[in-house]
Amino acid sequence: MTLHSLNIQGRPFRLAPGANLSAEAAEVFTALVGAVQPEHFRPGDRPTIDALAGAIVVCRQLEAELSKRGPVDDGGQVSPLVRALRAQHALVASLSTRLRLTPSSRADRKTAGRTASGRESVGEVFDRVGQ
Repeated sequence: MTLHSLNIQGRPFRLAPGANLSAEAAEVFTALVGAVQPEHFRPGDRPTIDALAGAIVVCRQLEAELSKRGPVDDGGQVSPLVRALRAQHALVASLSTRLRLTPSSRADRKTAGRTASGRESVGEVFDRVGQ
């Protein structure tokens, strides 16, 4: 972490969206970055967060279009919009995992199943009681 990336309290600044993003994607970017601790992302994550925000916007657009048209076209076939939405969902899932935004990507094998307070997790209680 470089000196210029810290604010007056010594904490990292939150990343700002790239200038190339649409207003809607920039709003999604800001929400994503605001949902985690400031230390979670590094400046090098910006292009990936930009891509995730854009993919989320495309998902929303496809979902809106599908709600108007329906999942089946006039010929009784599955709409190409369904396939496009499926592909966007896969992209969102992949990028979210890469950015450690999914529970499984944040899990630490050493502390899995333990709570932050040091108390037993529900799983540990069931294991202990079941013995």
